[in-house]
Formats: sequence, C-alpha cells, structure tokens
Amino acid sequence: MRQFLRENSGNQVACDRCGTPVIPFPLVETAPGDWWPDLGDYFCWDSAGDRVAYVNAARNELWLADLLNTHARIYTGAADTPQWSPDSSLIAFRSGYGVSTIKPDARGFKTIIPNTSTWLFAWPHFSPSGSYIVYTGFYQPDSNFDVFRATSTGGSRVNLTSTPYPQNESTHPGSGAGWR
Repeated sequence: MRQFLRENSGNQVACDRCGTPVIPFPLVETAPGDWWPDLGDYFCWDSAGDRVAYVNAARNELWLADLLNTHARIYTGAADTPQWSPDSSLIAFRSGYGVSTIKPDARGFKTIIPNTSTWLFAWPHFSPSGSYIVYTGFYQPDSNFDVFRATSTGGSRVNLTSTPYPQNESTHPGSGAGWR
C-alpha cells in the first residue's frame, strides 16, 4: 500500500510500505495553501504500480499520472474514487451518472450501473479476476446504504445486504471494504 507524504521541497512523494520513495509528484500552489494535484482519498495505483488514477475534485476531472510525471486528463465531469481493473485495462469510478468505466487512454467511457430516481451508486471495487464489481447503493427515500455486486459490464445486479436504515453498509474506500 502506498502513502503520500509532502517533502520540505514542496513535492508530494509516494512511498511503499517500507518507506522508500517511489515517485515524486510536483505540486503547484494554485492559491495560498491550495496544492494541485491534491490526491486526497481519491486515487488508485494500477496493478504494475507505475500509473495512478486520481480525481481533481475542484475541477471535476479524472486524471492519470505516470512514473515520468506525465499527467493526462481522461474524464471531465463529476468523478470520484477511481479503481483500476486487475489487468489495468479499465478504471471504474463514480460519475455523475452512476458507476462508470473508462480506458486509461480516455476512450470507451460507459456508465455500467446507472443511477435511478431512487438509487445513487458509487465506490466501485473490481474482483481479483476483474469479472465482478462491488459498489454501494444509496437509497434516497430513507437515506440507506447497501452493498451490491454486478458483472464488470453491469449485468446481473444483486443487492448483497438489503438491510433497512440505519444499518448503512458501504464500500467507501475509508470503510475497508473490498475483495479477498
């Protein structure tokens, strides 16, 4: 698991578990104390560990950065919690439309789990094989969260928890949810 630390030089540095710096991300101070990119909680490394997908929440954009410090915007619009597929061919994320996927080259955007009038969907996680996605559904009428599973193309959706408010199960990155 990589963590981000800010060096005295103003760079943000990714570190692996043993504390060895892996890749520097130069930061730009867009306003006093406002550093860009602010990776915050909304980033995910690809399976090889040489690209990171991250969200610039202030600009509503999904970006990629690589080991050469090349940054590329791959999606403009509401986006958060990107997650790479195990083979790094797709990135799943919450868009303004529901759970969506996009290829790292910014092609092939597709909403695989669309929001409905009563459910909003977010926080996807691919299974180790890449065949399935688990994600959170927020049921608006009673403000309840449930965990769902679907194929990685959005088919065969199943509510795994189906519990009433206030149980609130979720796959939020801070909750520790994921596959094992």
